[in-house]
Amino acid sequence: MVRMLRMMSTVPCLTMLAGYPREASAPPWDVSYPEDSPVLQLLSHDSAKRAEPRFHCLVYQARPRWSRDHLEEPPEAWGAEILKEAGRRLGPWAARPGWVQAHRWRYARLEAGNELAGPVLCELDGGVRLGLAGELFSPGGGVEAAWASGRRLARRILEKGEA
Repeated sequence: MVRMLRMMSTVPCLTMLAGYPREASAPPWDVSYPEDSPVLQLLSHDSAKRAEPRFHCLVYQARPRWSRDHLEEPPEAWGAEILKEAGRRLGPWAARPGWVQAHRWRYARLEAGNELAGPVLCELDGGVRLGLAGELFSPGGGVEAAWASGRRLARRILEKGEA
């Protein structure tokens, strides 16, 4: 099983969370996908999920290739580039957040075409079962695929009954 999982290719994602004062103008969107950006793949207005956020929080996710090219650099270096691109896209204010938090996701997503057809349920010695679900185990990838995979695994477990 472990050998099978190691065969799946993943892509990295360098991510920057940036906090801005509440008085700052909030973006009018919840999520933006800047197709013409060489750096950013996704911009998310994360604080839009909260009724009364203490600050505006934006999440900047870099493109896989850009992330791979900068993966071993210190977060201060690639983080500065991400904020520079955010400022170019949104305005100078976006390049000057009040606080930042960098995340280096080495294995953020599956590479396209690496998904399996469905979740795996293995029977182990002693009647123990091991179930594997997640975006890897459903076509399409992402959180929706992970959710669908988990539901399919739960159905399989319920259909099999007690071990």
